[in-house]
Amino acid sequence: MHLRFILLLIVLWQSPTSADDVRVTVPPAELKVDPFHKKYIDAGGYPIVASEKVNDYALKEAAYLVDLMLAKRPDVRAAMIKSGSRLCIIAHNEFTTDVPEFAWLKPKDYWDARARGTGGSQTDPYCSCGEENLLAYPGDPYSTENILIHEFAHNIHLRGMVNVDPTFDRRLKETYDRAMTAELWKGKYAATNHHEYFAEGVQSWFDNNRENDHDHNHVNTRDELLEYDPGLAALCREVFGETKLVYSKPTTRLKDHLAGYDPTKAPTFVWPERLNEARKQIREKAVKRSEPRAEASPSQKLDPLLTVDRIFASKDFEEESLGKFVWKKNGPGYYTLEKTAHANFLGGKFGHDLVWHDPATTDTKIVVPAEAFIPPDNDPETDHAPLNVESFQFSEDESKLLIFTNSRRVWRRNTRGDYWVLDIEKRELKKLGGDAQPSMMFAKFSPNGYRVAFVRDNNLFVQNLSNMEITALTKDGSPTLINGTSDWVYEEELDLRDGYRWSPDGRSIAFWQLDASNVREFFLINNTDDSYSKPIGIRYPKVGEQNSSVRIGVVSVNGGDPKWLDVPGDPRNHYLAQMEWTPNGSQIALQQFNRLQNTNRVMFADPKTGATRTILTETDPAWLENENPFRWVGESDQFLWISERDGWRRPYLTASASGDFFGSSEPNPNSKRPLVPNVDLPKPEKIPRALHRITQDQHDLITFESYAYPDVIYYAASPDNPTQRYLYRANFDGQKAERVTPADQPGWHTYNISPDGKFAVHHHSAFSRPPTVELISLSDHKRVRNLVTNSKLCVALAALKGPTAEFLRLDIGSDVQLDAWCLKPPGFDPAAVKKYPLLIHVYGEPHGQTVRDVWNSKYGLWHRMLAQQGYIVASVDNRGTMSPRGREFRKVVHRQVGILHPAEQAAAAREMLKRWPQVDPERIGIWGWSGGGSSSLHAIFQFPDLYRTAIAVAPVPNQKLYDTIYQERYMGLPNDNADGYTRGSPITHAKNLKGNLLIVHGTGDDNCHYQGVELLMNELIAHNKPFSLMAYPNRSHAIAEGANTTRHLFSLMAEYLHRHLPTK
Repeated sequence: MHLRFILLLIVLWQSPTSADDVRVTVPPAELKVDPFHKKYIDAGGYPIVASEKVNDYALKEAAYLVDLMLAKRPDVRAAMIKSGSRLCIIAHNEFTTDVPEFAWLKPKDYWDARARGTGGSQTDPYCSCGEENLLAYPGDPYSTENILIHEFAHNIHLRGMVNVDPTFDRRLKETYDRAMTAELWKGKYAATNHHEYFAEGVQSWFDNNRENDHDHNHVNTRDELLEYDPGLAALCREVFGETKLVYSKPTTRLKDHLAGYDPTKAPTFVWPERLNEARKQIREKAVKRSEPRAEASPSQKLDPLLTVDRIFASKDFEEESLGKFVWKKNGPGYYTLEKTAHANFLGGKFGHDLVWHDPATTDTKIVVPAEAFIPPDNDPETDHAPLNVESFQFSEDESKLLIFTNSRRVWRRNTRGDYWVLDIEKRELKKLGGDAQPSMMFAKFSPNGYRVAFVRDNNLFVQNLSNMEITALTKDGSPTLINGTSDWVYEEELDLRDGYRWSPDGRSIAFWQLDASNVREFFLINNTDDSYSKPIGIRYPKVGEQNSSVRIGVVSVNGGDPKWLDVPGDPRNHYLAQMEWTPNGSQIALQQFNRLQNTNRVMFADPKTGATRTILTETDPAWLENENPFRWVGESDQFLWISERDGWRRPYLTASASGDFFGSSEPNPNSKRPLVPNVDLPKPEKIPRALHRITQDQHDLITFESYAYPDVIYYAASPDNPTQRYLYRANFDGQKAERVTPADQPGWHTYNISPDGKFAVHHHSAFSRPPTVELISLSDHKRVRNLVTNSKLCVALAALKGPTAEFLRLDIGSDVQLDAWCLKPPGFDPAAVKKYPLLIHVYGEPHGQTVRDVWNSKYGLWHRMLAQQGYIVASVDNRGTMSPRGREFRKVVHRQVGILHPAEQAAAAREMLKRWPQVDPERIGIWGWSGGGSSSLHAIFQFPDLYRTAIAVAPVPNQKLYDTIYQERYMGLPNDNADGYTRGSPITHAKNLKGNLLIVHGTGDDNCHYQGVELLMNELIAHNKPFSLMAYPNRSHAIAEGANTTRHLFSLMAEYLHRHLPTK
């Protein structure tokens, strides 16, 4: 064997194979090919096979071309042989799916018409080409090029080079990206993706590309490639070596291995009629791809000025983002969905491969090719598309994939749709839930992967994956009795959508049940979809009204009656905000907030008896946020906790049931290791559980990021600058936390940390810098690879004419300083006498922070546009916003929403007048959305002599019209704070309006109801106050539905400012 391999290497460094070197035989038994293949040729160890219909000279020509391409790379040939690669020759009267290696491709007609050759992939080792192209038969549809060179180039790339040089694919992708940025190969097949880019380049390298047409440009030869795309030419030289060997038509060299071949006796290739329609569609797609598009002139590309149309209706500032990304459950790596290497896959509808990436190297592997996502029951005549994978999840052993597709929106998000399960090894794709229309929600694998649970029509179901049998676990679901998901207010304010949890052993499910029958129904009116209006009812509890009655049940996956947990208190006046199984499955942990949300009781429940006990109680004189999903420490019953009890939002570790923190009978702050998993805990349990503070630092934890067993947490914080965000690491020993984000990277940083804590996906942006995304090693924060660069956007931004953002602190008196940013017009001269209008962007209410050094996408560009046009644009975070400046800063607003923050915003505006004498006091405006819309109303109503113009988008004019959970959390109950609700509602002050007011609202807003605007209009009319209104028919709170809506809205607001807050 070793001698044969040495001889093979010697042969491979010679010139292409001569006639005496090759011989067509039957396939050897050890090759284990399908009996369909009757012919075989050995190309230096590389197998080429065909049916008995194929001319022997076609196999000899194929072997010649394989040797031509791999003459300088015996290592690549060896890697391809080891990977199982082989080349299949298709007879002139055979088609792709006739060959056993490709019979699985669906739809049959599409693939038979689409390809007279295939290149393989990282999961499919086989490639192919038609004999009519190899031997230049009459009627060859690809007579101007050689298909084997193109398709075999794919196989060299994906079965050879990626194994020989793990950096090759990354370097090829980077070269491709540079070529696309330079607009090389624009509109041509080579621009499809980096796979086709390489294969097309290889054709040119061997002087074998066709003349300029819809799929190709003028680059047909090696010399032309060297001149046009030196980067791609360099990669071709690296792969194929310094060689002068190029391709020529077989009819020009009828000697050596082609000696005796008579082209005058060649048969004619003819497409069968059954493929005519498929071929027509494929051709139309290809021509459409190459159609010239309106090009921007160089001056337009570098236009320094922003416009609404450029921002919202063009691709000038198109932003890249990271696609679907999932960390591997067991072991290193991550998965992404990436466009398949097959250009124009399935009639022009791109499919996506599921790709595994090794974070430590550049290795990648296609785990699921796009073809595997084609539903088995698709109509081959009409439906060529694979599933549009909107999200996916793996079973615990990663043998199966649960796919969500065909989704529908439920209030905020698309949570209702179809689910499919794919057996990855068998490539079996099955639809779940039967034949019903898209109606499934929150499907999840059981821990052992044998079942999938889902919610449909407010009932909970389980489907057995072995026999596809469906079991209804609840049967009482109705529009008002909700099992396994939530009502409107729980979804909006507690972020509860997925309302059930699998037990760790997969035998039971715990679930929320909400009885909304006593919640009053609010109706939105749809006037636009029919000749008659249609009411849309929502069970929406407004301030002081009755909430849903909520309880938690436990049910066997085999069905039966649920066991209801015995949770004390009125279920209508408490909120069950969190629920999870403990890691060993012996208990259910839950959190119960009282109606005022200033007390949170953590309870453990026995799933067999339903008995509960309170193990921890958190209180606050103002309110508590729902910010503590159970974060278990290993397999123990300890969990991590966030509390503001000492004035800062800090991380804590709960004691175990025995009262221990670190495995001993007494807390030991010098020991960092928590209790070992599955210890035999002594009885009785110590209640309440104590808390161990993990950090002593005087700063806020912004968000909890990750826990790494046994004793490390990662969290976001920014101790010195609340407008920024960095990653910190802390041990359980209570010592000082360590900043992980490098000090030379100011701005806003978020992280998606791998389960093993070794790697992270790092997003970084700043106010004037769009996001970059990179994979980093977490221990040293070193970049492993770039994932998103937004390089094109950066070029477009660099061409813009000012301004840059300035961050500052405003002293508004009484020892209160507020953070702010501002954008000043280009050419702003502090010494000049010119006056400028000031526009303030506001949110102001709890749960909002506008002063952040973070990229704000198109909204940020709109502010920048206004600054270019002559406005000073600014924003201020008053006390009560979510700025990380300590508990007192945030909670001073308790029971004073709409009272405190308008006064502080006005004080900040006056401070800006003092700081910048160039601000015209007669031209101060303010605008905001949602809570910011309410703040804008407060500003112009309560301070009519300060603000001249206000734009209020989707406001809440009367706090009593908003929902229970949000408004009561910050204001208390209306009977206990009647004066606060009155003074804090903009409608109370509407009679003071003097300036210009534009109100914008969607009539289909389910969150902040259009009802409030109508009541405000009546109040303004009663006081004879003029105002402007733009009602967007049937739009939601986002006012984004429908063609052109966003552009229309921001054009409207800009024009309103130009008229009523002119730059002169």
